[in-house]
Amino acid sequence: MLELVTSKNSEPVELVPIFSIDGTVYQMPVEVPAYIGLRYLKMLRTQGELIANGWVLEEMLGTEAYEALSNFKGLKAEHLEQLQEVVGKHVLGSLEEPEKVAAGKASLRPVPTKSAGRSTTRRTSKRTS
Repeated sequence: MLELVTSKNSEPVELVPIFSIDGTVYQMPVEVPAYIGLRYLKMLRTQGELIANGWVLEEMLGTEAYEALSNFKGLKAEHLEQLQEVVGKHVLGSLEEPEKVAAGKASLRPVPTKSAGRSTTRRTSKRTS
């Protein structure tokens, strides 16, 4: 029989950078509690991908990062798709190279943006807060 007991002491959570906005870096946990993966799977099955992805993104990023992202006027559909893909795979434990996530090198691609009438790729510097 498997006996599960709630832990009395909470250990510090190791975080990994997931995105930045104007130099402010936002992070998510490196290790995902199994209950989040189970809830995500249930929501995918019962409520659909859109609701499940929104919930897991907020759950993994935390309220502050989720609010910053949702209030960023420069957010493009491509950015959101990348974040949802990385977070979803991370939650389900199916990243091809988990050491990249642990090292802060998740597979987020820069998205071309328009600047002064020409196409450029915007990259922000990594600055920890």
